[in-house]
Order: sequence, then structure tokens, then C-alpha cells
Amino acid sequence: MTRTGTKNATPAAGDITGAQAIIELAEDVRLVALGYTMSVYTNKLLSQQPKGVLSAYDRYLRLYQRDLPPYYATENMNRHKKASKATFDMLATWLQPGAPPREFISLDLQATESPNDAPRDSFHVYGTEPAYPDHSDDDARVVAMSLDPAVCDAATLLEVFVETCSAIEFRSALAGFGMNTSRYEEEEAQTHAWAMGMRFRALDIPRMVDDALAVGSDGVKGVGWLTALGPEILDQLGGKAALRKALPAEVALIDLPNGIVLKAGEAPILGDRNRREPLAHYQKIYGLLAPWIDRAAKRSPSFNLETDYVDRTEAWFHRLADA
Repeated sequence: MTRTGTKNATPAAGDITGAQAIIELAEDVRLVALGYTMSVYTNKLLSQQPKGVLSAYDRYLRLYQRDLPPYYATENMNRHKKASKATFDMLATWLQPGAPPREFISLDLQATESPNDAPRDSFHVYGTEPAYPDHSDDDARVVAMSLDPAVCDAATLLEVFVETCSAIEFRSALAGFGMNTSRYEEEEAQTHAWAMGMRFRALDIPRMVDDALAVGSDGVKGVGWLTALGPEILDQLGGKAALRKALPAEVALIDLPNGIVLKAGEAPILGDRNRREPLAHYQKIYGLLAPWIDRAAKRSPSFNLETDYVDRTEAWFHRLADA
């Protein structure tokens, strides 16, 4: 058994490999993985925007010019299984005109050595459909990716994020550094990720199904290096001019056909509290979005933690309030 990371070690600024050695958790499998993550939330059914969903999917598959991710799972699978060529046609089949109604549009692909590993490289789409007995229009739908920093740089993350947000009728989205957790040792993985997340406060912890419930129709998951706002939230904040006035010049505003991206600085950061890594830009955006984030925090299913899981979950959502 091996275990990566030294809890109190401090990675040098910009040293992603060093950060992975500290933040990731590996035993027989990798329970926590650090990489670039992005999550795009929409209130429109995925089946009603097939072109946008498939555009994001195709962009992911073209990213690396490499073999396809080897493991997959759908909503009714207890374990990830080896993918075949047919696996990669499933999403298009589900979304094609005239396809039989489904209860879920849910596909999880991950490029990992073991099917139980937390991925640095993955694609995930999740949303209930009206055929599902407990379907609610109040739940969000999620299109998410993880990009390995060993292969993709921050400029590529920005490019893919802008393309994905432009293709999907999104409500909110975020991207930057994040930690994926293995669903097969969930308590240990999420307990470790939560602790790392309270130290490295610029990191997201994607939990796709839980996040869909948390974000719902009127919440925001959080703040990343890139935070995208759809037209409804943008209007509630007073529009682009009001945002520009409220935010420092170092936060760039990038126009989208259907909203705006807030870019907090030139490159993503970890937000290491031990190094007192400045988080002022993230905190400023958090201050603007706090009412929406608070809704998500109160609605979110708890992290699967060893103790105090309700209070600690809410504390993680509000970690930028006193970073």
C-alpha cells in the first residue's frame, strides 16, 4: 500500500506535480486526484439541447489525440466497466431525434489505470428526464470535464470552457483546479478532499449528482479561476457594467453569446492557506455571488465525512468568506 502526500508539506507556486504529491491520496487505488476541472450547470433538459451537449462531448474526445478513456459507467451501473467502441456512441444515440424517452442522461468516462481510481482525465454528463418518477425541473443538469495538467495547460482549459459554455444554455459554471474523488472509498476520499479543500481554497470538489441538487434552479456552486454566469444571474447583478465597476481590473470579463466569464487573474491558483496565497480576486467574486452560493450550500447533500458532515459541508461552500 502506498500513500502519496505529506499533509503539512507546501508546494511551490506553479508546481503542479509537487501539489499532486501533497494533495492527492493513493492507497491501493488513487482516492483523490488533482487536476483541472470544469462543471457547467443548466436548467434546460439535456435532451432539449443535444447539439450543445454533443459539441462539448466531441471537444473532450478531441482534446488529446489519444486513445479513448478506457472505463465508463451509467446511472444504473454499480461499477465502472471497460469501454468498447460502442460506448462512445451511446450519448449520441440517446440524444438523437426520435430516441425513446430515458429517465436519465448520464454517462461517466474516465481515463485511469484502475476503474476504481479518481480521474485526472474524465467526461461526465448527468441529468434527470421527465420519464424519471422523481424528476424535478428544479434540479440542475451538469456537463463536466477533468483535464490532466500534464497534457492540457491553462490556456486550453480557458478555450474549452468558453466553447462549452457557448454551446450549452447554461445558468452558471466554474473551472480551475479541482479534486476528483473515488466513489468506491467515498468516506475516506471525501474526508481527505474536504481537509485539502479547506486548506487549498481555490479548489473545487466536483460531486456531479449532489451538485445538481445543490445548484438547482437558483443556486451557484462556487467560484473558480473561471466563473461563468448566464443571463438571468447577470441581470440580477445589474449587468456587465455593474460587474465591471464592482470587480478589480485584474478580473477579466469575457463575453459569451449567452452570458459572461469572470477570469480571476492570469492563471489558476491553489489558494494555499499555509502559504497565504492571495485569494482577493476569488473572494471579491464570492462576495457578489454569496446569496446564490448560500442557497446551494443549504440544499447540498453532505460530504461523506467521518464526523460533523453537515456543518463541514456548509463550511466548505463558504470557505472563501474568511480565506
